[in-house]
Amino acid sequence: MVQTPRKVAVIGGSAAGSHIAAVCVLAGFDVNVQDIHEKTFEKNMEGISKRLQYEVGKDKISWKKLDDSFAHLFFEPELESAVKDRDFVIEAMTENLAAKTDMFKTIDAYAPGHAIFATNSSTLVSSKIADATGRPSQVCNLSIFNPAETVQGPHTSDETAEAVMDVARRLNNTSILLQEDNDRIIVES
Repeated sequence: MVQTPRKVAVIGGSAAGSHIAAVCVLAGFDVNVQDIHEKTFEKNMEGISKRLQYEVGKDKISWKKLDDSFAHLFFEPELESAVKDRDFVIEAMTENLAAKTDMFKTIDAYAPGHAIFATNSSTLVSSKIADATGRPSQVCNLSIFNPAETVQGPHTSDETAEAVMDVARRLNNTSILLQEDNDRIIVES
C-alpha cells in the first residue's frame, strides 16, 4: 500500500539536491539530506538561503515561514539514518547509471517497505534502475523543474504515480504525468 509521503530524504546535497531539499521544506515536508560532503551541502544551502531571503524581501514568503520550514531540514551523512523512516526518497546524484543503481539497491535495504523512490534524473529513465530494488512498482522519475514531471515507467504502479504527483503539486509547481519512459524533460518558458 502506497502512503501519501510526508517525510522526504534527498540523496545528494549538490546544487540540485539542495534546491530540492529547500523546495520540499518550504512545502511542509520533513527533509533529511544525505551526502558524504557536508561542506558542499552547507555551501549550496547558503546560496539557497540567500535566494529565499530575497523572496522574503519581495513578500513572496514570510520570515516566519522561512524559519519554520528550515527547522525541518536535517543533514544526515549516513545513508541508513537518512532513509530509515522516510516515505519518499529522491535521488539527486551525478548522472551515472552504475552509481544510481548501486544507490537504489542500498536505499532499498534501509528504507521502510512503503517508501517510494524517485530519481531526479532527466537523462536516465527509472526502468534502468527500478530492478535494483525489491519494489520496482514504487520507483519513478521526478524532475523538479518547471513543470515538475513525474514519469511513470512500465514498472511504476498507478498508486505510486499518483502519490508522486501529489508531492509535485505540494511543491507548488505545475505538474505533469508522463506515462512512458522518457529521457527528456519538458520546459515551460
